[in-house]
Amino acid sequence: MEVLQTVFMKFSHIERTFKMFFDLNKITSCLLIGAILLFGVFTEAEGRESRAQSVEGLYQKAQKSYYSLKSSRKKQAYRHHWMATINKFVAVYENYPSSSYAYKALFNVARLYHQLHGVAKNSNDQERALHFYYKVISEFKAGRLTDDSLFYQGKINFDRKNYSEALGSFENILQNFPRGDQVAKAKKFKQATAPFVKTKVVKSKAIAKARAVSGKAAPVLLGRIDYNQKPDSTQVVIHTGGRAKITHNRLRNPDRVYINFLNTRLDDGVKKDIHVGGDTLERLRISQFDKTTSRLVLEVPKEIKTVISQKGGVTVVDLIAPKKQPVITAKKTAKKEIAVKPEKARFISRSKKARAVVKPVPVSISPGTKRVVRREASLIVVDPGHGGKDNGATSKRGLLEKEVNLKISKRLKKILESRYGYRVILTRTDDTFIPLEGRGGMANENSADLFVSVHVNAAKRLSAHGIETYYLGNANSEQAQETAERENGELVHSVKDNQVQQILASLISTTKINDSAILAGHVQERLHSSIKKKYSSVKNLGVKEGPFFVLHDTNMPSILVEVGFITNSREENRLRKSAYLDRLAASIARGIHEFKKDRGPTI
Repeated sequence: MEVLQTVFMKFSHIERTFKMFFDLNKITSCLLIGAILLFGVFTEAEGRESRAQSVEGLYQKAQKSYYSLKSSRKKQAYRHHWMATINKFVAVYENYPSSSYAYKALFNVARLYHQLHGVAKNSNDQERALHFYYKVISEFKAGRLTDDSLFYQGKINFDRKNYSEALGSFENILQNFPRGDQVAKAKKFKQATAPFVKTKVVKSKAIAKARAVSGKAAPVLLGRIDYNQKPDSTQVVIHTGGRAKITHNRLRNPDRVYINFLNTRLDDGVKKDIHVGGDTLERLRISQFDKTTSRLVLEVPKEIKTVISQKGGVTVVDLIAPKKQPVITAKKTAKKEIAVKPEKARFISRSKKARAVVKPVPVSISPGTKRVVRREASLIVVDPGHGGKDNGATSKRGLLEKEVNLKISKRLKKILESRYGYRVILTRTDDTFIPLEGRGGMANENSADLFVSVHVNAAKRLSAHGIETYYLGNANSEQAQETAERENGELVHSVKDNQVQQILASLISTTKINDSAILAGHVQERLHSSIKKKYSSVKNLGVKEGPFFVLHDTNMPSILVEVGFITNSREENRLRKSAYLDRLAASIARGIHEFKKDRGPTI
């Protein structure tokens, strides 16, 4: 009992002590809580200010890139400069979608794609421009750029002879933006468009007004997808709660068709992924691509023809197989397997514009078998630089560039064939001298899809190091010019500089140059990122332009890779090791494969 009393007294004492402490500190506690709340208010305000500065800074960088692009005709000639600027504006929209800067950024993305189409004549760019103009109109409250977006949207549809849609855009401007700066042009184009539209486009003024005020139309529900298979075709039917505006495109490697249903949302009951497994449709999948776009992807064989039509709230996609060709039965011959190998290059005299020719190798067919036309894998020509009497660059310890180039190229061929399934031809398989004119000719004669020339760099400055990738263009630095002169060898002295410039000028806006720049970007990125994971002091010298004759001579996307400096002691040591050469080859192969895979917008 005494023990319990003692314990009770102790707890009573503790209770009185705490009570006295909190009574004495009541005012202090209130002040402390107030200070914490005030600090939170200031912190939140600072956060808002910091975010505002971040979006403004991001937008200013994009704007600076835009002005740099528009002030340079040279930059406008190359796709990667356009894409770099576009990506900067996209970053503003994606990181700060509710800011006022997002509205302007998205409009700039649409305009850049629109202008890029005028340079490159790539229909994909026009599709993207339409898509982003629509997003400006539908996702944001109507502002000073909304009528501009409507006009350009109408102009694209007018150029594409989609006259009903074009007329709708011009009428929207006249009805809802009567004081805007696009009214005069909209009137002019409306008059030009009207004769092509048989039935007058009637639109609800209430809906149009609501859209102009709110900037958003109610999304259409995508509620059901059906498909019906026949022996030579498949029909896919998409049901929406009203007519949905669509954009679509065909992509390769792997082959697929995608259709964007704009201003729509998916019903929860729609099955997202269906494996069909037919001859004309392998698989279909649909997803909410962004807040206002549903995307349907149809995985199809390469030869399938696609026809898309709409009526009301129904979109029909017909996938049609080509007519079957008559089967040719081969003559009976002894069964024989022949490995297809490129013949040694054969050259014509230099005066007749030397071209390396690879003769077609006859292939025997087993008795009773039928000759079936199959889709062939892409053909890549890999060019080990230099060879024979041309050693290329030489290190202080006697390592020859021509030997390193051949080792890497053989590894690259093996990886491209075994890992990615491509067909590959080497311009040389041993220490043979092949003139520069003949290397590109070999790629042309075999109708190659890509040409990749492998080299090792050199410089008078022994500390120079790093990896760089070139595509055809003017040498825009002394180092690039020096590299080009070394790789061009004696041929550079036989052609006057103004002739080189004329050749480059004639090629500068072609698809080949644009694709070469993109290919160079993929390979350079993979090389640098892969090598730096394993090795230190790996310098990214970037993608550059250079007047390389071996690239000028080709008709397909072509690049020249400089995998390191043989004159740098650290990089020379690495170039002597098999593991390093393996990594270089694997990185180049992966870059090539990514280029082949990403020939269109990412799905």
